Amino acid sequence: MGLMNAPPSFQRVMNNIIGYNRWDYILVYLDDILVFSNSFDDHMKHLQQLFNVLNTHQFTLNPAKCSIAQQSI
Repeated sequence: MGLMNAPPSFQRVMNNIIGYNRWDYILVYLDDILVFSNSFDDHMKHLQQLFNVLNTHQFTLNPAKCSIAQQSI
């Protein structure tokens, strides 16, 4: 079992580091990050920007838990 406050803490940290892009094309909900875009090319740009921010702040992703370029959730 994980820590009870871990998801809200993660969301708060993500909201702080993602900043202004948060509502333009990124939503953070508890321990999930949703990237939404109008086109595939935009989606790739948005993902690259997110990955750059996460890398800058030394976050890593588990590819097995990532779903990329999904048409719906």
